[in-house]
Amino acid sequence: FFNRPNQAAGTYNVVVDGIGGDSGDYEIRYETAPVDTGFGYWMFKDTASFSPLGGGATSLAVVAPDDETIYPVALPFSFPFYGATHTSINLHTNGFGSFDALVAGPELYSNDCSLDSSAPFNLIAPFWDDLYSGVSATLKYEIQGTTPFRRFVIEWADWDVLYCSPSCKSTNSSVTQQAMLYENGDIEFHYGPRSGDASNECNTPYLGCSATVGIRNSNGTDVDQMGCNTEALVAEDMRVYFVAPR
Repeated sequence: FFNRPNQAAGTYNVVVDGIGGDSGDYEIRYETAPVDTGFGYWMFKDTASFSPLGGGATSLAVVAPDDETIYPVALPFSFPFYGATHTSINLHTNGFGSFDALVAGPELYSNDCSLDSSAPFNLIAPFWDDLYSGVSATLKYEIQGTTPFRRFVIEWADWDVLYCSPSCKSTNSSVTQQAMLYENGDIEFHYGPRSGDASNECNTPYLGCSATVGIRNSNGTDVDQMGCNTEALVAEDMRVYFVAPR
């Protein structure tokens, strides 16, 4: 993917050169949009079959029940995000990660809708909600590819969604999603199997009616959000891309 937010208007020739000169069919997508006055991520979504992480992935020590836990993880490469680079990420059971230190509090389980200027910052949120682990929930990561085309894949698999009013209870949900950090700064969210019952909060917590999907920078002044608290916000096999400017 190429994202050139400062490309001048005009007519251009597009040449597709496969790796090693390989021949084949290629799909060319393009989009013209007003200038992004922020950092300039290009966000789009499509669908593709979801591939869960296998036995080669590293599993974090999720203990059932696990709620409101932070897992610091070192990255295999320096990851560029909104113009800064990071070598570690703090993963949270609530379906998000942050490059900042996280302090326990209601702002970690009360997802912002819409993403604004409140903590946590430096945020990557494939499915930010009040998630809760049952006996089968896992949080894994895996390094895929070779330099300079590696990606760091994070997977929350089979997590429940809590409804907390006045007390917290399960919505009998099961949600699985991945966040992929590419070595070139691109980000991908990919959504796996999802199921559940209607809750007192909204009808489809497993599809995102109480969740937030998006990214934001170090102080909340630049936000790229796909959506939040919306029925059918996500679906199995959906992908969301945030392509960094080149």
